Amino acid sequence: MYGLSEAQLRKLQRVQNTAARIITRSSKFDNITPLLRQLHWLPIKARFHYKILLLTFKTLHGLTPSYLRQLLKDHHSDRAVRSQYTAIPAAPRIKTKIGEKVFPGLPHICGIISRHQFVTSSP
Repeated sequence: MYGLSEAQLRKLQRVQNTAARIITRSSKFDNITPLLRQLHWLPIKARFHYKILLLTFKTLHGLTPSYLRQLLKDHHSDRAVRSQYTAIPAAPRIKTKIGEKVFPGLPHICGIISRHQFVTSSP
């Protein structure tokens, strides 16, 4: 879903908004944000980010198949920084045009993960 254009994302958001209005029996003039909150639904873009971040979190904590863990490389810094004690994945290098098309949002999402430090808990 990450390769979708803004126009396609807007269409999906309209579908979600319409579904929320039908379910809550609201008017098309009602503000959509409270309706989405009432239904516990994230907006489309936020939902995509959430799904990717959740999959990454599960992968870092060993809750997914091992082949997914192999796709994430741990980020190691040469300097002594606080983040060296957290598990922050590094964005894998994409060397081909096909890879850029398959993973268009991966560097952006890895940047989000780096900003929100995923701390691994020790048992």
